[in-house]
Amino acid sequence: YVQHLVQVFQEVWRVLKPDGKLGCLDPLLPIYRKDHWQMVGSIGIITGTNRAIRGFTIYKKVNIGSS
Repeated sequence: YVQHLVQVFQEVWRVLKPDGKLGCLDPLLPIYRKDHWQMVGSIGIITGTNRAIRGFTIYKKVNIGSS
């Protein structure tokens, strides 16, 4: 599962326009490359009592060579 998510992040980074955004709904904070992505927000999502919380995390593509 983790390796699949890493591959998804790599492919999305490849096709996303500069400064593009990616949203990810997951029960865990995904592994991502800090030199490729900047986390710009997160929202906790609950579906009811006695349920696991999920996070919707928003990432912005970092342009290589920019500061």
